[in-house]
Amino acid sequence: MQAPFNHEVNLTDLDKIYLLLAEENLKDSFNVLCYDLQIHSLADLSKLDDEKLKRFRLLPNFAKDRLRQLPEKAKTTDFVYLAKVVYHFVCLQSQLGDRGSELPACHTLLSLIVYLYLLSPSLFHLTPIPL
Repeated sequence: MQAPFNHEVNLTDLDKIYLLLAEENLKDSFNVLCYDLQIHSLADLSKLDDEKLKRFRLLPNFAKDRLRQLPEKAKTTDFVYLAKVVYHFVCLQSQLGDRGSELPACHTLLSLIVYLYLLSPSLFHLTPIPL
C-alpha cells in the first residue's frame, strides 16, 4: 500500500508512544503516562511498574496489562506505516518551512490548531459569526 503523501515523517519518541497508545485504544492515557509519570522515550516504557500503574485509577486491569506490553510492542511496530497510512500524520514541519522547526509535539487536534493559529494566523480565514 502506498503512503498517502511522499515526504518523510520524522517521528519523535513521544509520537511513537502516542501511536502505540492509539493502537491499543489508550490515547487518553498519554498525558498521565508522559507528563505525570515522565515517560519520554520508548526506553522509558520499561520503567512502567505496578507502582506507576496505580496512577491510572480509572483504567481497568486489562488496559493496564496492555500498557505493560507496550515495550515489547514497540520493538515490532512499524511507526512510519502507522503514522502515514493508518493515522494520516501530516508533516507540518515541511508544510510550514522554517517556522515548523519550533513545532511542539501536539497530540490533540485542538492544541495543534491553537498552536498553528498563533504561529501563523494567515493560515486561517476566520469569519465572525453573527449573533
